[in-house]
Amino acid sequence: MITGNNNIPFVDENLKMENALKTTNFKSLSKMEERKGFNESVTSPKTKKKIKFFNLGQKNNWKELLDSKNINFFYEDLHLIIYFIFVVTVFFLFLYVRL
Repeated sequence: MITGNNNIPFVDENLKMENALKTTNFKSLSKMEERKGFNESVTSPKTKKKIKFFNLGQKNNWKELLDSKNINFFYEDLHLIIYFIFVVTVFFLFLYVRL
């Protein structure tokens, strides 16, 4: 360990970064979840078992997991949400300009 004035240790920033990258990659977090569990994982309503939070990683392709009906439903909802945000924004701008 390297120390500076007053024997205060220096922390090697490169080592900290390497450790952060090593311990927070998908594979490490998935293994940690297997050993210790993960509070944020949810329980399946069908099986009543915990669903892995770190499940698919890079293999997670929502286009393959959802059928076209669900994808279209999502896009319709998204359009409604965007429209609502637009209307509310215009309304408040109108109120602001009138003040």
